[in-house]
Amino acid sequence: MIASTIRRRAVLATVISAAALLAACAQSQRVPAPQAHAIVGTVNLAEPVDAPLQSTLIVELHEIASAAAPAKVVGQTAIQIENLKPPYKFMLPTDTTPINSAAEYRVNARITVGNQTTYASDTAYPVLTRGAGRTADLTLVRVAP
Repeated sequence: MIASTIRRRAVLATVISAAALLAACAQSQRVPAPQAHAIVGTVNLAEPVDAPLQSTLIVELHEIASAAAPAKVVGQTAIQIENLKPPYKFMLPTDTTPINSAAEYRVNARITVGNQTTYASDTAYPVLTRGAGRTADLTLVRVAP
């Protein structure tokens, strides 16, 4: 009798473990990884200085559909960076942006204090299409006052 009780408990523990494992697998397939629908990367400053107090890092995703059309901002994120040290990490969600495979996408960034831009990217950082991936490591240069 003791042996059959131990056997039943072992079978029950195995069934519960298998059910928990199946539930975890099913859940992980429904929830995409944060990077699956986002552009991630870093922003560094060309000069080895800290950003001014009350600074905001703004990272934008631009879509360039054709050379004749102006670039359109299709995604943006803002991060308060006053107590952080460079390089600044960012994640720019793209899950609400339909990606046009014929278009070109670029990421740019700037640091602002109030309405004044103090640092900005001066290089195009392609992402998403034409062989570019979902990561971008940007370098910002000081903007003349």
